[in-house]
Amino acid sequence: MKSIVITTINGLTAPIQRYQDNPTFKDYQIIVVGDNKTPHIKSSGNLTYLSIQDQEKLGYKIIKKIPYNQYCRKNIGYLFAMKSGSDMVYETDDDNYPYSDWEIPTNFTDSVSSSSSFLNVCSLFTREHIWPRGFPLELINDSPTISIAENTKEPDVIQTLADNDPDVDAIYRLTSNKPVIFDKNKSIVLAPGTFTPFNSQCTFWMPKAFNLMYFPMFVSWRFADILRSYVTQKLLWDSGSVLGYTSPVVYQERTRHDYMNDFRQEVVMYTSVMKTVNVLRTFNSKPSIIDVYIELYKHGIVPIEEVDGVSDWMESIA
Repeated sequence: MKSIVITTINGLTAPIQRYQDNPTFKDYQIIVVGDNKTPHIKSSGNLTYLSIQDQEKLGYKIIKKIPYNQYCRKNIGYLFAMKSGSDMVYETDDDNYPYSDWEIPTNFTDSVSSSSSFLNVCSLFTREHIWPRGFPLELINDSPTISIAENTKEPDVIQTLADNDPDVDAIYRLTSNKPVIFDKNKSIVLAPGTFTPFNSQCTFWMPKAFNLMYFPMFVSWRFADILRSYVTQKLLWDSGSVLGYTSPVVYQERTRHDYMNDFRQEVVMYTSVMKTVNVLRTFNSKPSIIDVYIELYKHGIVPIEEVDGVSDWMESIA
């Protein structure tokens, strides 16, 4: 069984309805995680709505620590999918419409590396000057040497881009905010040692990486999935796996945002990305996810509550 995990405070949005109505997803379990503000959604067919009351009955240890009115309640959806026996988890947002030809990405024949150890992955899919949220600001005008080699590994995490209103940072939105349609039919993996951020907007997780889905709960919500992405890449490489990136399978009609508020929430991201990667580079052995978060705590990147959250996450998976 395959699962789709979505959080919403907006009720049964048109994109969620499209997942439920599209025959492509008839055999998928659609898990919609609610919050205090979410209008009730009736579970029907292959859609399961988890209200706050439903969530509290699940008994996962981590539930007591997950804040309300926070996107990180997606953690409950991940756990529900795993406990239901899912062999793939696809996460998306309530404002992302699947294309009619939506499919699980395949054909990862190229492995891409960068001379700077960071890759602005958007540059491989468009000529527009655009970068993903979480890419180091100090590198956005750099032009590193990019190398392409044959790929021999299947990615255990796959991020697809989103057309129209992709997941970029507030600086891009305040200075350009140009809609982008990315190139079609491209799939690459990031070579071990080459970092790029990925988000939670349209992401596929395979069983080998399920334990890495933990969504940070006590850092800025505009930094949380970006922090997860860098930690995930390090731990994927240690396990012999890689991150895949592909052309869009969705387009976004973004819900209204206050860009200045987004900017304020992103400041800690701008100042923490390089620190995070430097911490990840210090490990000579293969750390566990808890080891990584302990080290991030020691360097002031996450609070101690995040370490406790990861510990409860691992106990909830067991």
